[in-house]
Amino acid sequence: MDENLLIEINGLSDGSISRHWSLGKEFFALFGNGDIRDGKVEADAKLTRSSGKISVDLRLRGSVTVLCDRCLSPLQVPVKEEIPIVVKFGEAPSGEGSDNLDDDVEEVFLPEEAGALDLGQIAYDYVCLAIPLRRVHPKGGCDESVAMYIADEAASAPVSESPFAGLKDLLDAKK
Repeated sequence: MDENLLIEINGLSDGSISRHWSLGKEFFALFGNGDIRDGKVEADAKLTRSSGKISVDLRLRGSVTVLCDRCLSPLQVPVKEEIPIVVKFGEAPSGEGSDNLDDDVEEVFLPEEAGALDLGQIAYDYVCLAIPLRRVHPKGGCDESVAMYIADEAASAPVSESPFAGLKDLLDAKK
């Protein structure tokens, strides 16, 4: 399994090429993220070179395994991303006056002498963005041995009064 998302651009003529990679546990381990336990993500890139710039349509499909925040058992999270990328040669503009095409288009700047385009970091970042902040199984999907403790704890927890309940009393008293 080739998990190196490099595309040779040296000597690439105008036109389109396509590449495919399968990203798994080894790919995610390269970035040192302990949250992603495993994964099976298919990455497809269509690269089009014309007039000194390169357009890349990167497509990510699959799933990654993370731990459920509630029961700490494995949870499959789907990944479905389409990332338009424009590669330009030279230095990135500094300041607010950059000519960003669109907020939805990722811009990558490479030195003129660059021989390859590495899409690994971009693919990894977008997979991480596909993972929700709150990672829990759907209702009833948590590990039963842990779920019973969660349910018991929630039932026995005292119901705290809202800190704004006192304000309601003040409004009622004014009437």
